[in-house]
Amino acid sequence: MQETPYLVGIDLGTTNCSVAYIHRSRKRSQHKIKIFEIPQIVSANAIEERKTLPSFHYSLSEFDTLSVAMPWEDKPSYIVGEFAKKQKIPDNIVHSAKSWLCHSRVDRRSPILPWGTKSTQKISPVEAAVRYLKFIQEAWNHYVAKESHEHLQQQQIVLTVPAAFDQDARELTLEAANKAGFKNVNLLEEPMAAFYSWIYFYQFKWPKKVQDNMLALVCDLGGGTTDFSLIELQRNEDNFQFKRVAVGKHLLLGGDNMDLALAYRLEKSKLSSNQFLELVSAARHAKEYLWTSGNEDKNSDITIMGGGSSLVKGAKKFEVSHELLQEVIVEQFFPILPWEAPGESKQSGLKDWGLPYETDPRITKHLCDFLHRHLEENTKPDLILFNGGVLTPKAIRDRIVSQLKEWFGSSSWKPIVLTNNKLDLAVAIGAAYFHLVQRGEGIQIGGGIPRSYYLEIKQHQGKKKGLCILPFASRQQQFFEINQHTLEVIAKQPVSFKIYSSNERKEDELGQVVDLEENMVLLPPVQTVIKVGKTAKKRQIPVNLQAQMNEIGLLEIRLVAKDSDRIWRLQFQMSHAQEPKKIEKQVSKKKIVFPEQKIREVIEGVFCKDLAPRTLKNDIEKILGCKKDAWDLQLNRKIWDILISFATQKNRSENHEERWLHLVGFCLRPGIGFPGDDWRIKKLLPIIQNRVHFTRNIQNWMEYWILLRRIAASLRGEQQLNLLKLFAEHLLGPSTKWKMKKTTRKHVKPAEKVEMWRTVSSFENLPAKVKQQLGDEIIRLFSKEKNLDHLYWALGRLGARILFYNQNPLEKDQITPWIETLLAMENDNFHRLSALAQLARKSGDRSIDIDDDLRQRVIEELQKYDDSAKINELCSSVETITVLNEKLQKHYFGDSLPTGLLLK
Repeated sequence: MQETPYLVGIDLGTTNCSVAYIHRSRKRSQHKIKIFEIPQIVSANAIEERKTLPSFHYSLSEFDTLSVAMPWEDKPSYIVGEFAKKQKIPDNIVHSAKSWLCHSRVDRRSPILPWGTKSTQKISPVEAAVRYLKFIQEAWNHYVAKESHEHLQQQQIVLTVPAAFDQDARELTLEAANKAGFKNVNLLEEPMAAFYSWIYFYQFKWPKKVQDNMLALVCDLGGGTTDFSLIELQRNEDNFQFKRVAVGKHLLLGGDNMDLALAYRLEKSKLSSNQFLELVSAARHAKEYLWTSGNEDKNSDITIMGGGSSLVKGAKKFEVSHELLQEVIVEQFFPILPWEAPGESKQSGLKDWGLPYETDPRITKHLCDFLHRHLEENTKPDLILFNGGVLTPKAIRDRIVSQLKEWFGSSSWKPIVLTNNKLDLAVAIGAAYFHLVQRGEGIQIGGGIPRSYYLEIKQHQGKKKGLCILPFASRQQQFFEINQHTLEVIAKQPVSFKIYSSNERKEDELGQVVDLEENMVLLPPVQTVIKVGKTAKKRQIPVNLQAQMNEIGLLEIRLVAKDSDRIWRLQFQMSHAQEPKKIEKQVSKKKIVFPEQKIREVIEGVFCKDLAPRTLKNDIEKILGCKKDAWDLQLNRKIWDILISFATQKNRSENHEERWLHLVGFCLRPGIGFPGDDWRIKKLLPIIQNRVHFTRNIQNWMEYWILLRRIAASLRGEQQLNLLKLFAEHLLGPSTKWKMKKTTRKHVKPAEKVEMWRTVSSFENLPAKVKQQLGDEIIRLFSKEKNLDHLYWALGRLGARILFYNQNPLEKDQITPWIETLLAMENDNFHRLSALAQLARKSGDRSIDIDDDLRQRVIEELQKYDDSAKINELCSSVETITVLNEKLQKHYFGDSLPTGLLLK
């Protein structure tokens, strides 16, 4: 292990960051952990040192005037820390970026924050983390480091993450650290760090407080997440040993939820999105102020300015009292519940920031579930360690202790509360102490990894099982090999695996085959392409599988060839916004066996022999014994993998090309959602980049546009925009800035233009300005075109509140004129009504949803027409947050979705 002058622990928190360090130049007995008090701008004319750096990012505007600057900054474009936290302009403030790092349904590398605002200076969740770390680095280098080898980026760093952070979130955290310039980074889970902090402070006192076989409950409640852990204390001769025996599931629930709940309670009449965000921020400040020691008898007043020209006249005033904090936070989030059957929550989950918060906000309910799963019979937690800013108020700590007494004790029993006087610094201190543990100079918490991992396999009759590849409590940095089972992979094509984890199955052994359970967590897909040489043919290769939890805390899986020294490392495919929102399993009613040889023969017969292309689809359906809409994702992709191998033969005739385009698009729809789809898209795009071969055949052109629509979800924004530019003049007229090349066709028939509109409106990754331009053109065409069905459909897709694969719908102000136009048309055309429903659909995200008055007008318009199930479904989607039925999904998507994908 490389030695550096300093050993540094960094808590990159949702609400605050902190840094602790050990100076290695001193003797081992003098390895005292110190806090780096971080210099930062606290007001327009002051820089001060603070023990924490608030995790807030403020983009400076032309109206901001600062008379001070950090030494390394001349004209900064943004500020992080205390000054940023104090600002009141929601459009310019990023906070809770850490919570977004674990939100798998958005692209965490895209500029999406501040969420739901009109900011022109948005940044990604990853970039926010980079900027916090970069600021800490610059501050350290200017105020601590005396020489270049003492720069923070050169030191050994332990960076903390929530215990429940998944593989994606951990990799993104490391990515942010690397982008900030850190070279030597390990990850440590926050509850472990908190307990290490307690060991450090009380290493000479705690043996008097604890006994053999005691069980410690760690409650770590931060701004964004809640973590529970159990640590067992065992005596070994004259020493105690610590062993982690359980960790809880991922809970996106913390102080941010409490701030939201408080703002909801204060909001008497509906506020605008910006006003509400300002109220949330003010409620947070009021909560922190009132729960600060010495303010027990005080109230806090809040003033939120009005909008538009009546800033003062429209101002709203609110009052926060201790009684309100008790009612909203203590009683709602920490209610006293029975041990058995705590019941359902009367409070719904909060959605206003676009984050997938827990639907049940009762933290005591989640604690009850955790203890039910992990406590052995007739055991109870003897000790409790509190950590995290949420637990700063004594009222909340006392409530949790009271709840434990209610469950396990009597009036004479309660758990021993382990002293933690530095709730806001403990994680950083524990991270610094972990450096000593790694060097054999500290007391280690054993127990190995806190989860077991499983590879999905298929046994006889296609039944899916889980093969244990890494047992619970396995040692870190040690590869475990599966060699008792026969595994084979196919070379020169994508191979993918489904990996599951469980924090409950603690007895499974390496190589054991078990049933897959509902409470197992599916990790991002793992895949690679097995390369064995340029000339080698596809063949099956016998392999062993190896897995380990590496030194930086990430799961690592690789395949080892049995007949050679080749090793293939499997890559986790980062979940991002290019996936359908909230994909759920949808089980096919009929199990379809794939006769690959027969399918290949009929496809080869069409493209290489004399079989008629027009019957190809029917021939495949006959072989499979079902219509193509019943083909699931896996079956579609298997057929696609055969079709793509005949790409060079598709130009035999117009009919051959038309059939090939049709089936290739159908079998790859929606371009995402199945392992290896990225690889397939890369194979397809060069083939279709020159568009169709038989340019005079309109049917081939229509199939080309349909293919693009079907794979649109796989195309980046730049790719979609470049495609639009090729035919924009056909849709937007000669006034568009995107002129067609001389080689481009000057005229297209109306039927083809219909498919063009349907395709371009499916390009959800286009810039907002381009989408609005397209929508405004559709509004103009309403008075000129006779057939409006496709235009209604296209407008609904462009302005939809809930998109299929992108996370950034148009702002509600942009689509309000479109809704007004549709309302004024007053006809019973279902396409008009469904477009209205898409534009007005309720998402639960205040920054996205249209105003309530306009929503009511849309509902009344829908209710004017027949009381059919279709209209009722539209009304329901506007009134409440609903899951669409299959028919409406098909209508909105413009196609049937393969079995295995379900839109919400």
